Amino acid sequence: GDEAGGNLAAPHPLAPLRRLVREQLLQGVEPSANLAAILTVYFVQGSLGLASLATTLYLKDELHLSAAQVAALGGLFAAPWIFKPLYGFVTDSFLLFGSRRRGYLALAGLTASAAYAALATGLPSASATTGTVVLGSLAIAVSDVVADAMVVENVRALAGSGAHAEGGPTADPTAEAKADKETALSGTLQSLCWGSRAVGSLASSYASGALVQSLGVQAVFGLAAVLPLA
Repeated sequence: GDEAGGNLAAPHPLAPLRRLVREQLLQGVEPSANLAAILTVYFVQGSLGLASLATTLYLKDELHLSAAQVAALGGLFAAPWIFKPLYGFVTDSFLLFGSRRRGYLALAGLTASAAYAALATGLPSASATTGTVVLGSLAIAVSDVVADAMVVENVRALAGSGAHAEGGPTADPTAEAKADKETALSGTLQSLCWGSRAVGSLASSYASGALVQSLGVQAVFGLAAVLPLA
């Protein structure tokens, strides 16, 4: 009996680190594989700003488009984001590779990576470049929809288990209290997601100019191709 009790009482060697990550970095949310996947998606979305400057310079310097033409194409590049509700309907209604979330997330990552890899080869025409950039934008928009859905699912799961901040797992009998907990968790997770995206955006903003100058536009596209595979 004493030996069994001693085994149960022995702390996990990584417990202090896990507690530090939960309380200092994750605002009390329990670390998990799903949370890591969500934050990675948002970080990649922010860091893909790395390719924005490269795209503009490629269109102007290599394909010799005017500033007005480049500005007009910028609106076209953003067009896939208008249809996010449609992507949400599709991913909620149809399984892909036996999954409602991870299959779409994997396909979106591979598609975005392929698009940037194609840009890294130096596409010869404005139409080919435009189509490829739009395809990459579509893939990132789909991954954003899937990540948002995963946030909602995580909120419900965490609210049901009570695995958040102080107190640990609890069995809450009231629907009102559960709704309050979901609201608080939703705000916390959204804050973490936006923070992760902001870190990626800041990093790419500071690095993009130097990387384009030192490596060249096509090499930067090659680096961007690696990010969606994370």
